Amino acid sequence: MRNVIDLHPLVLIANAEVLDRSEPVRPLSMERLTQWLADKAGLAYLKIDPTKIDVAQVTQIVSQAYAQRIASCR
Repeated sequence: MRNVIDLHPLVLIANAEVLDRSEPVRPLSMERLTQWLADKAGLAYLKIDPTKIDVAQVTQIVSQAYAQRIASCR
């Protein structure tokens, strides 16, 4: 199991099930937290549908070494 310190702060908050102040009966979800972060950073929030990814095109852009390094971080 990964050390808690290795987790992204938003994952820690989502895992702690902190209540959403705008909807006090619901805990903050990872999706809600990433929407909040995108807004604070002035970025558009985009949800990627994994079923619509063009794998052939992505593999031309992302090197295998990079993908393996990212996978080993999980």
